[in-house]
Amino acid sequence: MKTNWKIGFGVLASLVSLTPMSSVLADELFYNTSNGAAAIGAFDHSGNFTQLKGYAAGIFSTNWSQIVNTPQGVFFYNTNNGAAAVGVFDHSGNFTQLKNYPPGGFSSGWSQIVNTPQGVFFYNTSNGAAAVGVFDRSGNYTQLKGYPAGTFAIGWTKIVEQP
Repeated sequence: MKTNWKIGFGVLASLVSLTPMSSVLADELFYNTSNGAAAIGAFDHSGNFTQLKGYAAGIFSTNWSQIVNTPQGVFFYNTNNGAAAVGVFDHSGNFTQLKNYPPGGFSSGWSQIVNTPQGVFFYNTSNGAAAVGVFDRSGNYTQLKGYPAGTFAIGWTKIVEQP
């Protein structure tokens, strides 16, 4: 059952667009990094938000620093320890985790992660290192190319895919 969203979750760490995911009736994922609470829902043409499903504190892991929508699911990443997870939302807003990556599963320190038509782009603002890779339907990651430190300029704070 859909309900109108009236109360926020306090510290909002991430707002992720889910629009390209045809299996979800929602457009946005809200996530609180401090307590793991989340909500998914959609904005209508008048700007009204309708929540499809809410998740109480502790349902999702805390401290995800990056959350990125990919064609194969939503990618959650912790820049401090390299832990990650990939999962999908169904039509009812239920989440199914496809793959869990323990600390060290990915390199730590990726400060910007963005989905591109060629794969998921990882960037480290401190040293200019980067990587591009893809996820399969089971949440397994394959790196297509790695770029050593200094390949890209350092200091970029936001990276946005351009259609």
